[in-house]
Amino acid sequence: MKLLLATTAIFTLLLSACSSGLSGADKEAASEFPELKGAIEAWSTMQDAAERKDCETFMNHMRLATKTTEADCPAAFDFMNKGYTIDWSRSEWNASSGKVKIYVEDSGSLTAFILNGATDVWGADSKFWE
Repeated sequence: MKLLLATTAIFTLLLSACSSGLSGADKEAASEFPELKGAIEAWSTMQDAAERKDCETFMNHMRLATKTTEADCPAAFDFMNKGYTIDWSRSEWNASSGKVKIYVEDSGSLTAFILNGATDVWGADSKFWE
């Protein structure tokens, strides 16, 4: 039984590692703007989590300083599921601080993503849905 569980866990890990989960547009953006790849992947993961109503995964990409809780997830999911498109070409990348400010297409800035050097996870630095 333990062998079956271990094998299943390894297979799942390998499967998730082999597929980035990025949409076609996000894959194109990541290849066009390789310096933004981490932020693009974080945004895409958050969009997928919002579609699935997966609060835990969504919150993994929110900075702790935002104090996001499970109570925030319904409003965040509503916002994310409105289909906003990020204009990655307008992103402001600050390599020295590991920060990327993102913009909604045909609109203003939405939030910034900051790389947590300890965990290597990109997190949004604001409750952008409020």
